[in-house]
Amino acid sequence: MKSGIAEAKGRPKRTYTTGPVTQLLRWLVIASTLVLTIWVIVRYPSLPAKIPTHFNLMGESDGWGPRSSIIWMVALFVAMIAGVEVLSHFPRAFNYVGTITEHNAQEMYRTGEQMLVWLNVTLVLMYASLILSVLQVASGMWLLMLSVAAMVVVIAVGIGKMIRAGRQ
Repeated sequence: MKSGIAEAKGRPKRTYTTGPVTQLLRWLVIASTLVLTIWVIVRYPSLPAKIPTHFNLMGESDGWGPRSSIIWMVALFVAMIAGVEVLSHFPRAFNYVGTITEHNAQEMYRTGEQMLVWLNVTLVLMYASLILSVLQVASGMWLLMLSVAAMVVVIAVGIGKMIRAGRQ
């Protein structure tokens, strides 16, 4: 059995061009992540010593922690978003549901790239909801639930498209 890297090297090269919607989404993800991170940096000095760190299903804070805990949350989300962004540029290296052939490779690669870009959109929504909840002590729960539901839809649709492309 081939390793992921060896298998990717044996696959057809990527020849398609990334579409304008996917490119726009990439830039929106990067811009939104920067804006949210800058907002946290600007607000950090004025945050209270204890900030909400956990919320129940009603969106009410039921856990509090030191102000510095927001730094870890920001670092985690920025790392995840950056990692998915970088990875999305290398669809040839992904693991796919079906077998990659000369016939279906470009469609599979495009679908994989689009799925990761849309996944990043949902991560930014999740990041925004948590930042909103902590900085505004407001209920960002509706946005969090929306982002989780959107993430499930993105993954399900992406896998469905890959299965269809693999049958071609």
